[in-house]
Amino acid sequence: MNKDHQGKFLMFSAAIKEDGTLLESKGISFSRDEQYVVETTQFEDYNGKAKIYLNDYANPIRRNIELNIPLQ
Repeated sequence: MNKDHQGKFLMFSAAIKEDGTLLESKGISFSRDEQYVVETTQFEDYNGKAKIYLNDYANPIRRNIELNIPLQ
């Protein structure tokens, strides 16, 4: 996120596996540079679909959106 964003720093609130159980968080780290704050959240190993919920995100289009994000 842009370093000037005044929202919460914990962007990811929860991740839910496709069977409805919680995907466990293994750690969170933050880094900063001149322009951005980067949050990295590591979840337990899981080979399936999951929904990751965001706590806070600046949304200039003011509509709910869903994205498919390939994970590493």
